[in-house]
Amino acid sequence: MLQSLYENPWPIMLALVAAGVVLFVVGQRRANTRLLIAGACMFVLAGGSLLLAGLIETDREAIDQAARKLVNSTAPLDLQALGALLDDGCTVSVADRAPDLAGADAIQEAVYNALNRYKVKSHTVRELESRFIEPQFGRTQLRLRTAFESGQIAITRWELSWRRDDTGRWLATDLRFVELNNGPPGNVLSSFR
Repeated sequence: MLQSLYENPWPIMLALVAAGVVLFVVGQRRANTRLLIAGACMFVLAGGSLLLAGLIETDREAIDQAARKLVNSTAPLDLQALGALLDDGCTVSVADRAPDLAGADAIQEAVYNALNRYKVKSHTVRELESRFIEPQFGRTQLRLRTAFESGQIAITRWELSWRRDDTGRWLATDLRFVELNNGPPGNVLSSFR
């Protein structure tokens, strides 16, 4: 319950403002100082809820941010940023098959090879949804629009699994390539080794 209030404070804030307006109007009509003070308190609480929501980052927001950083680290390529987001035992696989790549170093090398071969111009996250499996583990589903320097566009869907480390950082443990241009991805990862 609190997590959804932190992620979307607008309903509670609007309810508090509405209550404040009602109390303020009724307090002015009746010349009742207590109602005026209560209305002012509602406005302060509304502002406080918005401020609190801005200051607190929920775990879901942290995973969403890590997923965006992971995508952004690949175009333009920033191997250091990419490596900082991968668990040492991270795997990459296509659909429901066994992992095609294992280990952060192998993944970084494959990403380097793929981006040099296919000349990615940019990535745009089109959809992003994160959820928790357990308090220390989460999963993100995202849909990417990838533009290549050749002018081609690819739409891909990925499922990313996350683990919170001892310092509170979220690290990717599995990157699963689920869909390519609304169809199965085929065997595209084998050429990146």
